[in-house]
Amino acid sequence: MKKDKLVVEEIVKYMQQQIKDGAWAVNTKIPSENELCSRLGVGRGSVRAAIQRFNVLGILESQHGRGTFVRSIDISLFGKGHYLDTALLTDMVTIRQARSLIEPELAYEAAANATPELIADLNLLNQQLKAAVGNQELFARLDAQFHMTLAEFIDNPIISNVMGQLLDQTVCLNINRVFGYYGGIYYHPKIAEAIAQRSCEQARNIMKTHMVSELFDPKEHRKNAISL
Repeated sequence: MKKDKLVVEEIVKYMQQQIKDGAWAVNTKIPSENELCSRLGVGRGSVRAAIQRFNVLGILESQHGRGTFVRSIDISLFGKGHYLDTALLTDMVTIRQARSLIEPELAYEAAANATPELIADLNLLNQQLKAAVGNQELFARLDAQFHMTLAEFIDNPIISNVMGQLLDQTVCLNINRVFGYYGGIYYHPKIAEAIAQRSCEQARNIMKTHMVSELFDPKEHRKNAISL
């Protein structure tokens, strides 16, 4: 794991240099993941983890089916607001515990201030999530996007930064390999419905159950769901 982390750090340094040297200008498309893997002699997972760091800071923007584009050349952002040690993000239990403390409050605030646009976005993501069952990588990305939509709705850059790191696509993919598709398919529509009904406490409670139950045995997860 330490070796993987060092590889990601080297990729990040390379990408920072490309931006600093002007090779990757604002609004230009960077090389594909496959190109970067070939150029640097690294694995695709490491490239994705590096790109995600830039995405979190708003320097890059990855668009499904189109590629990744430069949105800012301010690489000094790497020295600001990177609140979490990436080594901590390798522990799925630690991640879930952190999310169980943060996300129920995000759901509460979303329900209290819900807009038609937010509700429409959540419903669309839930439709896409259901259609993605069987495609582990796409499912993980959509799962993370649902939770990130709630985080960004709060419009707090610290929350967005921290949640962006917790929802790193590689980490989410690993979580879905362990827990499968059930959590997102079962809980996300219920969370969206509670938000649409402006039921703050219900939104908070469902999100709390969603987060906490998956820390334990998936069979117990299903039992806990029955009471909702």
